[in-house]
Amino acid sequence: RSKIQIDNIKNKNVLDLGCGSGRFTIALAKLGTKSCTGIDLGIEGINIGKSLSKQMKLKNIKFKKGNVLNLPFKDKTFDFIFCKGVLHHTGNTYKGLEELLRVLKPKSKAFIYLYGKGGIFWNTRKLMRSVMRKIPINYTINILNSIGMPSRRTIFVDSWYVPIEDHIDKNNLESWFKTKNLKFRKYKKAKKN
Repeated sequence: RSKIQIDNIKNKNVLDLGCGSGRFTIALAKLGTKSCTGIDLGIEGINIGKSLSKQMKLKNIKFKKGNVLNLPFKDKTFDFIFCKGVLHHTGNTYKGLEELLRVLKPKSKAFIYLYGKGGIFWNTRKLMRSVMRKIPINYTINILNSIGMPSRRTIFVDSWYVPIEDHIDKNNLESWFKTKNLKFRKYKKAKKN
């Protein structure tokens, strides 16, 4: 669960940066954005998003094919930018952050989710990717299917075979935010009762 406040998106121009097939773009549009634009390199995902939003009769939504490292928008276009799990797959996370900042209006907010660096979870993930590179993806999918595992889930095949995955150092990221005179807030998981 994210901690996005409705006031940040209600009646605002919102960008879903790296939207894939538009699941978050659609959700944001349904929450009452003035307009919500999803941008992604993958035309297949863009077409799925267009089709779904048309079926839902959403008028405040559009999809555009484009590169998150070279956004086809004017400076200071958006009131809010949503970017979940995208920039660390570009090979140039900080260029993506610069572009995000360029198209974000002054004194506006963004939700950014990036993969962290260090710790057993991220170190194990990197190790697993180096091992799985030696095993054909179709073989892995067949094995996962044969044991009843959800092979297409992100935690399995997508995580093991993603071609680019950077892990961002928290101190470097916070330093970058500080040099840009931006406030940085890390959301933590809510405690379970």
